[in-house]
Amino acid sequence: MHALIAKAMALLAVLTLTSAGALTADMATPLHDAVRLVRTLASPVQLHGRVVGVTDGDTITVLDSNMRRHIVRLSGIDAPEKAQPFGNRAKSHMASLVFNQNVIVTVRMSSERHGRVLGLIHDSAGKDINLAMIEAGYAWHAKAFERDQPPKEARAYAQAEQQAMSSKTGLWQDAHPIAPWDWRKAHRSPAPGR
Repeated sequence: MHALIAKAMALLAVLTLTSAGALTADMATPLHDAVRLVRTLASPVQLHGRVVGVTDGDTITVLDSNMRRHIVRLSGIDAPEKAQPFGNRAKSHMASLVFNQNVIVTVRMSSERHGRVLGLIHDSAGKDINLAMIEAGYAWHAKAFERDQPPKEARAYAQAEQQAMSSKTGLWQDAHPIAPWDWRKAHRSPAPGR
C-alpha cells in the first residue's frame, strides 16, 4: 500500500511541476496512472472471514479464508474495558452478534498502534455491528475520531448514542457511566521513576 501511495504522489508531483498546468502528450500516461492509483486507494479494502474470538466489546479476531487471523478493533466506537462496569456485558453482547459468524470488515486503517486492523464490521445480512453496539448501549460513539468517519455514519452513531442514553439502554442504566477513555486514563499505571 505504501508503494502505491508513493507512486501516486510521485506521479502527481510530476503533474504539478508543469508550467501553467499545461498537459503535454508525454504527461498523458502519468496522469492516467495517477488517476487510476487514486481511485484504487480510494476503494475500500475488505476482509472476509469468520469471527473466532471476541476480546471485548470493540475488538474481535477474524479468521480469513487463508487461515490468517486478524485482530480487528471496531472503528467509530469505544466499549467499556473488561474490568470496567458493563465491560463483560459488552463483550457478551458482541459475542452474541458475531461469534462464529461470517463478517465483512471494511478496513479503515491497516496498522493501528496496537497492531490491529481498524474497521467497520458488517454481518452476512449487512448489519452494521459497530452501530449495533452503540444502539444496544454497550459502546460509546468515539467522537474524538468522528472526523475519520463518513458524515452520514458519524451522524447515525451520534444519534444512536443519544437514543440509547435517553432510553437508559445497556450501560446507560448506570447513574454515572464512565467513558472508557476516562476510565483508562484514571487506571493508567504511572511511568517508571514517577
